[in-house]
Amino acid sequence: MKNLWNSILDSWLPYKWPKLVAGAAASLMLGILTLPEWGPKIGLSLTEPEILRLRREGIPWLFVFALALIHYLVVREKNSSLALQPWKFHEKKILPIGEKYDLLDANGNKVVRIILKEISIQMMPEPYTNLLKSTQKQIETEAATLAFDQLLSVFPGQAVKVIPPPKPYTESIFALAKNNHQEDIHSVFFFSTLGQEQFFRCFVDHINPTKQEVEIDVYLLQMRQV
Repeated sequence: MKNLWNSILDSWLPYKWPKLVAGAAASLMLGILTLPEWGPKIGLSLTEPEILRLRREGIPWLFVFALALIHYLVVREKNSSLALQPWKFHEKKILPIGEKYDLLDANGNKVVRIILKEISIQMMPEPYTNLLKSTQKQIETEAATLAFDQLLSVFPGQAVKVIPPPKPYTESIFALAKNNHQEDIHSVFFFSTLGQEQFFRCFVDHINPTKQEVEIDVYLLQMRQV
């Protein structure tokens, strides 16, 4: 019987404190129901009407109080567990030339601002370049030039071209070709493990020179602060 009760508690109440409250409430209600058997052994001399009244009024109030306390503890435990889980954000955004896109975190704070500068044909680093060679091969292809307001913290993938920013050096600028199922080499990214732990990456999913716009794919992984 005890094992069955523990199994029920584990199934419905996987958290420690709600389970303890449920067990204590059940024990108290069982004690009230069996009061005539054990009461005299510890010196309780209650009359039959008093015992009936205690059962009639005490058990319902105990039941309601226990449910309210269990509900509060379960909600608190779930919120605490949720706070420990990482926050993930993934979005595709169409950017016309000159338009800005602000990536926000779970609390509505700006993480990075992205601006499409231009669409052009550029000589881009060729994927899978032999790193043992002193020069990197390049290929002529369509590219989108994106600016990020995180100066010195955004890093390019192997197939991303770094564009020297104009003074006063307030942004990082890169030319990105369309991603061809090689996310790691066609993306720009940044990460932080000190303070707010987070990881960000962005690549170009589509380039439309006719409409002068591109579709970017952004991803943010951030540990919640508690």
